[in-house]
Amino acid sequence: MKSKLIFVLFILSTVVLGSSFLSQAEQITNNSCEDTSPHIKGNCLVWQGFVAGDWEVFLYNIATGGTIQITNNDYGDVSPQTDGDYVVWLGFSNSGGEIFLYDILNQTPTQITTDTNVDSPPKIANGLVVWAAQEVTTSVEPGDIFLYRTGIQQTEQLTFNEQDGNSDDSSPGINDAHVVWTQKNGSNTTLFLYDLPVGPSYQAPEGFVWQDSPQTDTDTNLTVYSRVVSNDREIFVRNTGLKAYEQITDNDFEDQSPRISGHNLAWVGGEDQASEIFLASFGSNIEKLRPRSCKPGEILRIIGAGFGVTQGDSVLHIGPKTYDSSSPRIKLWSDTRIRMRIPFKKKPCDWYTDGDGTYRRRKVWVTVGGVDGNKKRLRVLQPETCLP
Repeated sequence: MKSKLIFVLFILSTVVLGSSFLSQAEQITNNSCEDTSPHIKGNCLVWQGFVAGDWEVFLYNIATGGTIQITNNDYGDVSPQTDGDYVVWLGFSNSGGEIFLYDILNQTPTQITTDTNVDSPPKIANGLVVWAAQEVTTSVEPGDIFLYRTGIQQTEQLTFNEQDGNSDDSSPGINDAHVVWTQKNGSNTTLFLYDLPVGPSYQAPEGFVWQDSPQTDTDTNLTVYSRVVSNDREIFVRNTGLKAYEQITDNDFEDQSPRISGHNLAWVGGEDQASEIFLASFGSNIEKLRPRSCKPGEILRIIGAGFGVTQGDSVLHIGPKTYDSSSPRIKLWSDTRIRMRIPFKKKPCDWYTDGDGTYRRRKVWVTVGGVDGNKKRLRVLQPETCLP
């Protein structure tokens, strides 16, 4: 029974990072079909599930906790990807497959391709979809790269290898700045780039490294991976900036295919019909306060991880007081450091109730994406003068 997975998922509280910044974890699916190939972006988590004899695509809204089945047909729908606004996948409505798209906001599907080409699984970023396609004539021709723009609902061909027949383009990827793909010509393999939004295409410069991966989030410096511990695979997250890691799962079944976006991590737990989709959310992690004791009006430095590159809708808490992005007391906000000025409004002397009246304890924590991080204690020292 797949339901047993609910009872054997354990989240470790002992971590190498110092104090755990994993705030919560949950099992998203609980069914009798195989669930696999998760992909996550923002508040959207997609995967494929084997239902009634073929693969279908599912979408989970992390913010609302709702799941919908996007596809429901009699052929395989595989390799779903999302950019947070759209979902794309490869649907085998014919032998070569076709590219499909789903508008999350409007809940409308679109079939992008209608041909006999052999299409590769699509990738998407910012409403731009890329894939490789091989035309089928008397044989399967070399591959070319295609780009679909959701804003204008148009497809353009980026490469034209049928003109020379010697080159084969494949394995496209996309991020905010580029489309990337590999071109094989005989025994030579070359990396090519297309500058978004409108080109041109060119050979990647020497030493260029494509760093985008569904297992790494560059904003939070977090990379997720699975490795064997004892007799099965477990999920780990590594903070590349701090060069520290944390083990996320500890159980007796296989945990694999981890994917991360921002402060959310998804993975597959179990195998075949015993596989389920899991989701963990990360809060911020305060490692230290500098200084740990300060007077009103002084600058407090908060050092840790997972605060976010910009403050956005994140909130800093000091005791009952909250400080959002509109607060002039916030002087610096980055993913690993916050600087803020302690309020300097004078308090009555008897407000300082700790340490024989010399200070007042206050808890400090950061809320990111609605998730509270760990808390550290700050001493607000009594100044030289205070109200009677």
